[in-house]
Amino acid sequence: MGYWFRPFAERLPLKASAGPAYRISSQQYEPHVDGLRAVAVLAVLLFHLGVPGFQGGYSGVDVFFVISGYLITRKIVSEVEATGRFRFGHFYMARLRRIFPALLATLVLTVLAAGLLLPGPAAQRVGNEGVAALLSVSNILFWLQSGYFDAASDSKALLHTWSLGVEEQFYFVWPAVILGLAVLRPGRALWAGLVALGAASLSANILVVWFRPGWLHEPISAMFFLMPFRVYEFAIGAAGVWLVREMPLSRTVQEAAMLFGLVLIAWTVVLLPAEVPWPSWWALGPCVGALLVILAARATFVGSMLTNPVAVGIGLISYSLYLVHWPIIVFYRNLTFREPSPAAAAAMLAASIGLAFLFYRFIEQPARRKTSWLFPTRRFAPVVAAGAVITVALASALATGFLGRDAGLTAEQIQGGKSARFDLIRKGCRIDKIDSSERCHMDRPLQVLVFGNSHEPDAYNSLATLYGDADDVNLIYFSTINRCDLTLDEAGIHSSANHAECPARAAVLNRPDFLENIDIVVLGQNDPFGAYAREAWAVLKWMQTRNPNITFVVMGPYLNLSADCPDLANRFGTLDVCKAKENVTVADFDGPKTNQVPEADTLDFLFIDEMALLCPEGTLKSCIVETDGEPFSYDMHHRSLPLSRLIARRMAESYGADLEKIGFPPVGR
Repeated sequence: MGYWFRPFAERLPLKASAGPAYRISSQQYEPHVDGLRAVAVLAVLLFHLGVPGFQGGYSGVDVFFVISGYLITRKIVSEVEATGRFRFGHFYMARLRRIFPALLATLVLTVLAAGLLLPGPAAQRVGNEGVAALLSVSNILFWLQSGYFDAASDSKALLHTWSLGVEEQFYFVWPAVILGLAVLRPGRALWAGLVALGAASLSANILVVWFRPGWLHEPISAMFFLMPFRVYEFAIGAAGVWLVREMPLSRTVQEAAMLFGLVLIAWTVVLLPAEVPWPSWWALGPCVGALLVILAARATFVGSMLTNPVAVGIGLISYSLYLVHWPIIVFYRNLTFREPSPAAAAAMLAASIGLAFLFYRFIEQPARRKTSWLFPTRRFAPVVAAGAVITVALASALATGFLGRDAGLTAEQIQGGKSARFDLIRKGCRIDKIDSSERCHMDRPLQVLVFGNSHEPDAYNSLATLYGDADDVNLIYFSTINRCDLTLDEAGIHSSANHAECPARAAVLNRPDFLENIDIVVLGQNDPFGAYAREAWAVLKWMQTRNPNITFVVMGPYLNLSADCPDLANRFGTLDVCKAKENVTVADFDGPKTNQVPEADTLDFLFIDEMALLCPEGTLKSCIVETDGEPFSYDMHHRSLPLSRLIARRMAESYGADLEKIGFPPVGR
C-alpha cells in the first residue's frame, strides 16, 4: 500500500519549516506525556470509584483524546517528512498491535466472569457489549441504548470501551484526513483545514446543546458518544505537532505553560459543575490544559510532577489500567449492590493497578515487540484473529443466553415488562394530538390531564384501568416533562428543548380553549414532595391561575431502589430483596408531611397515598413487590403494569368516594 501511495505522498507539503525552535520525531520518547496519561487515568479511575473531589474525573478521557490526536498526527507528519510517503498498512498494523491484544484479553476475562458470576439478563448485556467492543462500535451501541429507561451505567461491564470505539474510528479516518488536507490545502492552508474541522466539531456540540435536535436520537448522548463530536479534541492535540515547533525555549515560559495546563485539568476534575452537557465547550478546559502540558516538554521543576518514576510508571500501564478497572468496579457493584467503602475502593484500586501491570508486562509489551514469542510478526494476525474468534464465540454465547447462570427473570421478560408499561398510553390521547378525534374525545363531560415526570405513565395506567372504558371521561397525557426544560413567564409556559415535541406540547397548555376545559389534573411524579419536583408543582400553580376550577390529584410515592429490582431478585433468588432496607433509597411513609415544595402548600389536592395502599402495615416488610408473578418494577422505581392495575383497584376501594366527589364517575358503573 505504501508503494502505490508514494506518488501521491511525495506531493505532501509537510516539510519542516526553516529554523524550528523545537523539533521532535515520532520515535522520540517524552516522559511527561506518560505522566499526563497517569493524571488522566487516575482521574477517571477515582471518579468511577466515587472518591469525593473527583466529580469531573471523567474528563480524563478527553485528555487521552488530546494525547492521541498529538501522537498520531506526529507519527503521520514525521513519517512523511522523513520518507516522503506514508504507509497506511504499517500504520494500521501498529495500531492493531497497540490496542487489540490487551482489549481481547479484557473482553475474554470480562465475558467469562459475567457468565460465571452474573445472572442471565446482566450476562447477556455483557455479551452484546463484548461483540460491539470487538467491532469498535461500542460507542454507537451505548448511544443507541441511551435514554431515560436504559440500564444503569454501573451495570454495564464494558461501558468504558465507548472511548476505544471513538479512538479506533478516529485512527481509521485521521491519516486520510491529514494527508488529504495537505494535498488539497498545501502549505499553511493545512492549518486552516485542521482549524475548520475542529471548529465544525465544536460548533456541532454547541448547536446540540442549544437546539437539542429532535431528529437526532438522544442528542446529548450522541454528543458524548459519537466520534464527530470529539474531533475538536483530537484536533487540539494535532495542533501541538506544529505549535511545539514554535514554543519558546524559555524555561520560565515552559514552566508557566505546564503549571497552567495542569491547573486547567485539575479545575475540571475537582470543580466541574454537576450534570453539564459534555463535552461541548466545557471540555475546552482539560483539552487546552493537556495541550499546554504537551508543549511544555522542557519544563523541569513543574515537569517533575509528571516525569518522576511513579507517574511515568502509571502512564506506561495507563491503557491496561483503563481497560481492567471498570469491569472490576461493575462486578463488585453487581455482586454486592453496594457503593464501595473506602477499604473496598482501595482494594479495587490496588487490584486494578496489579492486573494492569501484568497486562502491560505480558501482553502489551510482547505485542508491540515484533520479535516476541507471543506475537511474532508473521503470526501476529492469526493470533489476534484467533483471539477475536474466541471473544466473539464467548460473547455471542452470553448474548444469546447459551452461556451464563440461570435466572428467575430472563432478559426477554424484563424487556417485555418494560414495554408493557406503555401498552395503555400508546393508545391514549397525547396533549399535542387533541385536535384528532380518533383518540381524543374533547367533547366528553370530564376532561382529565395526567401530568408529571417519567412516572406519568404509571398514573395514567391506574386511571385507564378504572376509567379507560368510561364514555364520559377523556384521559389526556402530557408525555412527561423530563428534559423539556419548562419555563414560566407572563406570556405563559414554554419549552426550550427542541426534542420529543416539547415546545408543541407546552404550547397546548397556553391555549385558552384547552385549560378552560380541563376539570382534573393528576400529578404522576416520583417522590412528588421532594425538592426536585418543584418544576411540576410550579406548572400546577400556574394552571390554577389560568383555571381556578381545576381540581388536582397527586399520586405516589412508592419505593425507590439502589439497583434494578430484577437484578436484585436474580442475584438473591427472591423478589423480597426489593424491599430490604439496605436496597431501598426512598420509602416515604409520611407523604405531604415531608413536603419540600412551597408551591404544594398553596394548592388543594386529593392525595392518593400509594405507600398506604401497598404497604398496609406501614412497614417495608409489608410492602408489595410482586403482582401477578411480576416484580413491582422492572427498573429501580417505575411501576410495572400489573402494579399500576393493583393500585387502581385499591384506589377504588380506599378513595372511591373522594374520586366521585371531585367528578370521577363511580367505578364499575
